[in-house]
Amino acid sequence: MKRFLESNILEMKEKRKLGMTLNEIARKFNTSKSAIHYHVNDIMFSREGKKRNKKIIKEILIKTNREIGLKRRMGIVPIFFSTKKASLIGHLHGDGGIYHSSIFYSNKALELIEEFRILLKEVYRVEAWKPYWDGIVYKTGSAAIKIITDLSKYKHEGSLWEVPGEIKICKKFQAPYIRALFDDDGSVYFSHYTRKIRLYSKSLNGLKTVRNLLLNFNINSKIYLRFVDLKI
Repeated sequence: MKRFLESNILEMKEKRKLGMTLNEIARKFNTSKSAIHYHVNDIMFSREGKKRNKKIIKEILIKTNREIGLKRRMGIVPIFFSTKKASLIGHLHGDGGIYHSSIFYSNKALELIEEFRILLKEVYRVEAWKPYWDGIVYKTGSAAIKIITDLSKYKHEGSLWEVPGEIKICKKFQAPYIRALFDDDGSVYFSHYTRKIRLYSKSLNGLKTVRNLLLNFNINSKIYLRFVDLKI
């Protein structure tokens, strides 16, 4: 990775705080977005920075949506949904998220981090950021606009996700989605000498749908509102 002077890094952080996008900062310092992200990923926008960044992202998404809409009408970009995309959305609802115009995924298991990177590449033809350890978990992600535009449809405000309609109506998408979700937020425990599986989430609607999906595989489960979790 390109080395920067401490003064350059401070300038990057200040510009990020003021709401500049990773692309804008990368162009100014003649480097890649991933290099910029490495130095500014923990920077919070100022009040004015939030307004500026939100306005820029909105303009980019409008332009991108127009271009995608035009290409789709011309038959260039297909509308697709696959088992791999179902897995990707499961991870997004588990330990993933969209924050500061980037999609991110964090996990202590490096193999799950690599799985997420492979899924991003196979579904969107985009190389995710190289994983890094923040002292607690491994992290990866991407700031590619086409990924944000598409996946933002499947991540609700905060952790209040819902299972996409494509997954609800098609059983072949349900197994990879459920597997990814449980890989991230599921756990195994013993109760009365019986091994059980638990899934924690703040999304009650999401858990209710997952409970119904499990019935398609002859698996009974129960939701415990005290902990907002699903037990099998």
